[in-house]
Parts: sequence; C-alpha cells; structure tokens
Amino acid sequence: MGSLKYKQTFDNYYHVNGDTDSNCINWCKKFHQIWERSDYLFGLIRSSDDFYRQPIKLRLPLLFYLGHLPCFSWVQFQNFDGVNKTIDVLFDEIFQRGVDPDVSTGIVNHKHSSRFSINDDQEKDYWQSFSVPSINEYKLKVRSEIENVLMNGNLNFDDVQTLNILNVALEHEIMHQETLMYLYAQLPLEALRLDIVNEEDFRLCHVTLPLPDNKWIQLPGGQISLGKPYNEKSTTFSFGWDNEFPCEPTYASSFELQSHPVRIGDFLQFVLDNGYTTKKWWDHDAFEWIIESKICHPTSWSYDNSYRVNFILQRDIPIESVLDHPVTVTQVEAKAYCRWLSQKTGYEIDLPTEAEWVYAMWDWSKCIPMTLADGKHNVNFSHLHTMPINSCTDKNLQWQGSAFEWTSSIFRPFSGYHGSLPTYPGYSSDFFDDRHFVLLGGSFATDSKLIRRTFRNWFQDKYVYVFATFRCVKRNGHTDFPLTMTDRERIINTLSNPNHRTISSEYFYDAHGSAIYEQITQLDEYYLYNQELKLLQQRAIDMKTTILQHSNIQTHSLSKFHIIELGCGDGSKVEKFLLPWVKSKENISVSYHPV
Repeated sequence: MGSLKYKQTFDNYYHVNGDTDSNCINWCKKFHQIWERSDYLFGLIRSSDDFYRQPIKLRLPLLFYLGHLPCFSWVQFQNFDGVNKTIDVLFDEIFQRGVDPDVSTGIVNHKHSSRFSINDDQEKDYWQSFSVPSINEYKLKVRSEIENVLMNGNLNFDDVQTLNILNVALEHEIMHQETLMYLYAQLPLEALRLDIVNEEDFRLCHVTLPLPDNKWIQLPGGQISLGKPYNEKSTTFSFGWDNEFPCEPTYASSFELQSHPVRIGDFLQFVLDNGYTTKKWWDHDAFEWIIESKICHPTSWSYDNSYRVNFILQRDIPIESVLDHPVTVTQVEAKAYCRWLSQKTGYEIDLPTEAEWVYAMWDWSKCIPMTLADGKHNVNFSHLHTMPINSCTDKNLQWQGSAFEWTSSIFRPFSGYHGSLPTYPGYSSDFFDDRHFVLLGGSFATDSKLIRRTFRNWFQDKYVYVFATFRCVKRNGHTDFPLTMTDRERIINTLSNPNHRTISSEYFYDAHGSAIYEQITQLDEYYLYNQELKLLQQRAIDMKTTILQHSNIQTHSLSKFHIIELGCGDGSKVEKFLLPWVKSKENISVSYHPV
C-alpha cells in the first residue's frame, strides 16, 4: 500500500539526515501517521468502480475525497513563502472544497470551488471522466512536495501562522476521515472489503433486560467560559479553528443531566409508542419532513418484520443485540424524544445547551479528560461502530465517545469573534446561518486530537448521516437548589470581578424609589407590592440606559450582558426589568440567570 512506501521513504530520509531539526521530523511523523490511516480507509473500498459511487446524494462521490484530502493540504502549504508549485492545474481547482447543500432543498447556499449537481446523470458522467489511478498519482505527488517543504522549506516553527497552517492541513484530513465513514455506512456491503477488519459480531450478543435506568445527575451550575482566548505567542500556542475563539463567559443555571446518552433500547420505546406518527412531538417543519420522507425510525435502523441496526461493516443486526448502544439520530428526532419523555415524566426535558454540556462533561465532572487519560473510550478508529454503554456505573456522568452529542445551541460565533483563519476563509462563517447546530464530544471515527474542550462540530438538524447521539437535560427552573461552597465562591468571585460594575440606586430613583431599590437588592428576601412593580416597570428603560452608559459599551465593543439574580423567587420583578432589553434595537444579547 502507499502508506508503507511513504513510511519507508520517511525512515530512510530520517536515517540519512540525523541532524535534521526535530520539529521537521515530528511534523513529518504526524502527517505520515494521518496519511497511513487515510490509505487504510480508502483501502476498504473494494474496487475502482466503487469510487464513483455517491452513497449520500448531498455529498460528492467517493472519488472526490480521494483527491480532496491531498489537494486541500497542498493549498494550505502554498501559503508558506516560496511554495507556489502547481501539481495539476485541473485537480488543484476541482478538489479544493466540498459542499454542504440544504438538507430540505439540495441547494448549495455558499460559494465553493467544487461543482455540484443534484442531477444524478450529470454528476456521474462528470466524475467518471477522471480515473482512480490518476488521482492516486496526484496524491503521491502532493505528499512528496509536502514532505519536501517540511524537511527543506526552512519553516519557522516558532511562528503562529506556520503552526496554524500545519494544524489546519492535518486536522482537515482527520475530520474528513470521519466524513468517509458517514459515506461508507450508506454503501452496500459488496462495495466494501470485509476481510481486512476484525470486528466483534454483535449478532451473537445478548443484552439483559430490562435496561438499567439512565440516572439523572444533579449539577449546581455556575459561571463558565466557552472557547479560548486569542493568543499570538508561539510559546503558549494552542491550535483551534476560528469558531473556537475567543473566550466567551456565560452562566449555567442548576440543571440535571442524564448520566449517559439515550440508548437504542430507550429510543425504541419512543418508536413503539407511535413517536414518528404523533405530530405533537415534532416541530411543524420537522413533522412535514419525516412524513414526506417516509421516515419511521432512525436512518441506521431497518425494518422487515423486526427492527435491525446497521453499522459500517455489520448490517442487519437484530436490535435486541444492541439495545445498550447509544442511539444515533438527527437533532429533530432527539428533540421529539425529549418532548415525548417530558409528557411521560411530567418534567421539562430538553437537549442541553452548548454551555451546559461543556460545563457538565469537562468542568464539573471532568469525565472526558479522565476517560481520555485511562483509555477506556471508543474514539480514534479503535472500532468502526458504537459500543455498549455500561449503565452499572451511572452514579456519575460518563462518556465513552462512540458518537458526537447534539446540543440545542445554534452554531454561531462567540462574542468578539475575529473572523476566519486567513488560509481557510469561510470555514465557519459559511455555516453561521441559523440552520446548523453544535455537536460536542466525538465518535468512534473521531481522532483523539479533536477531543478537546473547545472543539465544536456542527450539522443541520435534519442531517441523518452524522454519528450523533444525545442525552437529556432536566432544568430546575426557579429553585432553591443548594450550592456547594466551591460554586458559591465561583459566583462571588465572578461578581467581584473588577471589570464588573455595581450601579448605585441613586441613578434610578427618587428618594422613595431608591429605598425600594435598596430593599430589592440588599435584603435576603423582598416581595414587591403591585405599586412597586409598576414603578420598577416605569423606570426599567432608564435603568437600561444607565447600565449601558456605565458599561463603557462604546469603548469595549460589548454586545452581550449577563443579568444574574441571586435568590430569584418567582421572577416577577426581573420580568419587568428585562422587557426593555428583550425589545432592544441595539443588537445587544442579554442572558438572564436565576440562581
């Protein structure tokens, strides 16, 4: 295979040039490791003819990805000084970028270099004009040039721009290795080689019923931050894609989160309870979509007198054998399940927000970093399928990988976003369209390099091919849930931040109003009379104006305010106060956090 040839070439080069900069050696090793995996994955395709298959009609044929991975890397490397070689004029153009059409219409809403047609015949004829050997030859030429630049290009590895280019090229290929698995899962088995992978035969598994309960884990909430700060120092460099920056402070109120993702056995109950034909569980457009598309169960399932589940290299597994695996669904299916479960339990149940998920899985429980450390996870292509969830340990939050997890959060830039990385314009901004939602964590086909606190994946809510599961959140609303001393200290320290301002009552009221303000803000508990509520409502706009003036919004370019109320009661007084902010025309985002 090509990977063996490249490994030998690299080892020989390293042996001859023993005094080569260790950075050159290390980066060559990183690229070779990724190339070897890409070659292995493309090697799963049975024949050259199978490369012309287009298993997902919203994506390009498999042949495109064979050329796209080397092409994109070479486009990145051409940003280095003195690197301007054209490998192949046509291939350098057509393989630059893929497509992400609207799931409902098939229309591409952003401009990419790659062509795309929803006409099957046109698409097939176009791609069959290129041969697999010619694209493989192109791939080998690109890799040779990349290796030459790494070893002889005098790259400055202390330069942040250099490090960004290298990481963009590397992580892009890593991400598309997972994309290949989405495509392979939709191929007929005869298009794949089954003789080079040794997978467990789940048809022989027996799941003990009933499944253990998915425990609710109570979290106190608190101040957290999403993303990470911009940093131009190479000594403290930490790569991230543009959407991972900057650091955005936010607040998570207390909530309960399921110990682990919803399992196939859990979701089966929703299916058997007419979940896909009961309109009230679905948003209007989602229900129209599942009816029109004749969707009756998750895409990875099939039905012929009984339900069966399909993995990449294993098909028609009796559902009884994998009831304890995480279910993989779209976001609209996950939301419908949450509504169904809400009625079953009487609780307000939803998908977690991005902030809640990060806080729970990374900060509060630290279950992801601990799982990565002990190696008991299903990421990094250790398997080509999900794995059973160990519900016996669900007294705490747990994470194994296997599938990304949906959140309810729209994919958006963080406050203070500087824009795209210079060498990859539109990577994120093409999808800041209110149609894509954030997924977090990682799947069995996600490289561990991407399993980091700030990494954000995103897909449309009706995209059926992503390896994505979910867990439910139960929000406590207005509650007297006790905070730990650690959480209390975190809140107090946040409120004591010297950059935060406390505005005196004198700005809002006359003598009588000032007294009311003092009572509202200083006493442990105070319930307003109707007259006092009316006064608060009358002065709400003045209070907003004063807060804006004293926040230096003009000099700090602030666009988001967090209003934290300690001791929220029924929220009646804050409702009056928030009204002018909700109706604001100043493009200000306000988050209200009752504690």
